[in-house]
Amino acid sequence: MNPLPSLPKRVCACAMLIATAASCDDAVEPTPDPNEIPGFTVPAHGVQLSTPLFDVPAGTERQHCYWFKLPSDVDLDVVKFEVRYLKGSHHMNLFQTDKDFPDGDGDCLKGVFSPMGTNGYNLIVGSQSESMDWTLPPGVAFKLKAHRQLMLQTHYVNASTQGTPSGKGKVKVNLVAEPDPSKITAHMGTVFANNVNIKLPPHETSSFTTSCAMPSDVKVAAVTGHFHSRGKTFSVNLCPDGTTAQDEIYRSRAWDEPPFKVLDPPSALPKDGALQYTCEFQNSTDAPIVFGPEVEKNEHCNLFAYVYPWESSEARYCF
Repeated sequence: MNPLPSLPKRVCACAMLIATAASCDDAVEPTPDPNEIPGFTVPAHGVQLSTPLFDVPAGTERQHCYWFKLPSDVDLDVVKFEVRYLKGSHHMNLFQTDKDFPDGDGDCLKGVFSPMGTNGYNLIVGSQSESMDWTLPPGVAFKLKAHRQLMLQTHYVNASTQGTPSGKGKVKVNLVAEPDPSKITAHMGTVFANNVNIKLPPHETSSFTTSCAMPSDVKVAAVTGHFHSRGKTFSVNLCPDGTTAQDEIYRSRAWDEPPFKVLDPPSALPKDGALQYTCEFQNSTDAPIVFGPEVEKNEHCNLFAYVYPWESSEARYCF
């Protein structure tokens, strides 16, 4: 995709095949399209990313990734994330990486990720709800370099545990930027922790607890949990000393659309303090269920958290 000129007040940015480049000029409202996301406009400062419309056939789940460059000639201080997608998505995740890829798309499960790492991809933001708006704390932004290599991961399910009513998927993300860098005093970072050791015995309730330590003093601004349909409760506690669970900051019993909880005020954690997270499951089947990427067959126990100050472009991963 050709780079945009320097960031104007209004940017029409849709990446690659991702480029459904609607005009930024005012236009007559079209007849509502069930395969479109209505009323989701390009931000006055920032960019909009969009996948094309794609098929999610009945009885399937689809993890598809899109590679493209950040469509901006200037660095962005992102102060708000807005996410919309057509009903049926399991989640979407936006990543950045130091690697360079041509614009394109493909199956996320073919060489992109491994259970014990992300092959150099660093999480920016994720959403498990078809509508999410998150404004970062005052003076805090997520820094993205101009033309940064990005990858947008989509995961749609149209099977027994989740459905995609239209049989179609589409994701849009607004990166709303602060045009005055003097207003930014700290940058946001992302924590992704993944308990790959879970194994659910048949016809039993099971619980797994692990933690992710912080390499520096941080404030936890937001948190969400992620598991599949056998998940019953996901909880997160602060461990200031790295081992002893204290304040519970998150609890969810919703596996398909778990809440994205913004902490106001943010919770402080000292260096070597940790986020401890617990996943409780009920396996009602005749077979053990293990960690894996497929919603219908496997389980997850994943923690997403957002912390600052964080000046590195690398996310904090705990596996």
